Amino acid sequence: MRKLFSFLLALLAFTAQAQVTFKITAVPANTPANATIYLAGSFNNWNPGSAAHALTYDATDRSYQITLPAGQHAEWFWRREFPAGYSWLYAPATTSAARSAQRLAVSFYPNPTARELRVTLPATVAGEAQLEISDVAGRAVLRTRVRNGQTVDVSRLPAGLYLSRLSAGGAVGVSKFSKE
Repeated sequence: MRKLFSFLLALLAFTAQAQVTFKITAVPANTPANATIYLAGSFNNWNPGSAAHALTYDATDRSYQITLPAGQHAEWFWRREFPAGYSWLYAPATTSAARSAQRLAVSFYPNPTARELRVTLPATVAGEAQLEISDVAGRAVLRTRVRNGQTVDVSRLPAGLYLSRLSAGGAVGVSKFSKE
């Protein structure tokens, strides 16, 4: 996380002519819920508590973001130092009229668990669903296909909090569980 903030701070030490949005999708596990995170750089005299540069919290995907107006970051610096990142950041945007995913009511028990989780899917899900379990850093630690009532062995996972994402058809269900 320190590298990410250092990189962002270095990036913001220069100026350019395009608007940029910074989005943080993972924070350390001990970060308090709805914590205020600030962005500091030469644009605000390196003030780490500038209310004008506080990232906003999005509860739907648990991310923090801020949009900097034109003139507060370095397009030329990106192009020179991070050509892959530059091409990704400045790639033409595309929009889609695709329908957003439907919510899937899913549960896992027992929670907390030491060895295995039993998956409970709604009756509308016939057949298999794709399960992905991620650690608090957002890294996928287990991917498998499951059916309603099936157990998933989590005994090899270290103790901690995990996020499970189950998808079937166009529906997605997300749930947290604790591994002892």
